[in-house]
Amino acid sequence: MVTASTFFARCPNCHGGRRCEVFGETSQTHSEDYHCRTEWRLLKCTSCNDVFTSIRFEDYESGDYVYNSDTNEDEFVHKTTDTSWPPFRKRPIPDIISGFLFPDTLESAIVETYGAFNADLPMLAAVGARSCFDIAAVLLGATESARFNQKLDALVESKHITSDVRSMLNVLVDAGGASIHRGWKPKDGDMQTILEVLEHFLDDNFVRAERLKLLDAKTQKLRTKIPPRSR
Repeated sequence: MVTASTFFARCPNCHGGRRCEVFGETSQTHSEDYHCRTEWRLLKCTSCNDVFTSIRFEDYESGDYVYNSDTNEDEFVHKTTDTSWPPFRKRPIPDIISGFLFPDTLESAIVETYGAFNADLPMLAAVGARSCFDIAAVLLGATESARFNQKLDALVESKHITSDVRSMLNVLVDAGGASIHRGWKPKDGDMQTILEVLEHFLDDNFVRAERLKLLDAKTQKLRTKIPPRSR
């Protein structure tokens, strides 16, 4: 057990590895059926001041032999796993999207999708990304009961997306379907790509569209203030 007032850990918010302040700690050792130990610490990051829990699990019956140059012998090093709560934020919701006022159904789907990815639930995140697109497509005028390919075609026809974006969104839809029907578990890099496609779609059709609408209104108001040319 570390008794010092600081402990080296990786902050789930700023992702930096540094000495953190220890506000409390406890541990539990099991040795009857399986020899292992779990340590819990309540920590405060010295960089961003976030408070989080660090969990270290030491498995004394699993590990590997590592060469020690001081003793010229192989030594058994037991397996140690470090986790934290809240979990590491692999991809936060972009500020430009999180700061936009979406309809409640779409906003809830976005929050849950990113929450699933950051909680190491990639299958649920892939399904969530598909749901985000589905909800957004209906909000943009697609028929709710239509198939996904029909919704994509409708968005192309209404000029909300180009054929290139349709191709990317089709991959997003297929990824969610593979997770639902075939148990596909996307890797972190796969989910990063899926979310990047979703972000582009939402930004282009909701955030930028609203900003353009507001800019057009301001421009029309400005037009009335400009004095006409003299004859």
